[in-house]
Amino acid sequence: MASEKRKKERLQEEVRVAVTILSAEDAPDLVNKTFFCPTEDVSAGGLRLCLHHAVPKNAELVLRIAFQHPVRSFKHIGRVAWMRRGSFRGYPVAIGVELTELQAGTAEAWGHMLERKLRDADPKTRTKPAA
Repeated sequence: MASEKRKKERLQEEVRVAVTILSAEDAPDLVNKTFFCPTEDVSAGGLRLCLHHAVPKNAELVLRIAFQHPVRSFKHIGRVAWMRRGSFRGYPVAIGVELTELQAGTAEAWGHMLERKLRDADPKTRTKPAA
């Protein structure tokens, strides 16, 4: 992909996320709405979410991310970097979310958990960053 902007290695893993819209200049009706969706992939700096409805670029989100293995949850703030329409795990929309603020006291745990998951993952479920 010529326009690849990934900075960190990504793990292709489906994780359940509760998303609350904090701000969305182009869709004010979405503000304070909460919905649940899966990830398509996760990295230390962001994640890709599969959705039933569009969330515009630059919308600010609260993300409550719940991993099953190991059981651990995180609450981070993110910004929508891009949105695409298509078919993503059966959902019509995917968004790329850049993590802008990690929950106080969890940044190190977030990074270590993802490093461990990437180290232990099947190479087919990993995406290398752009060169």
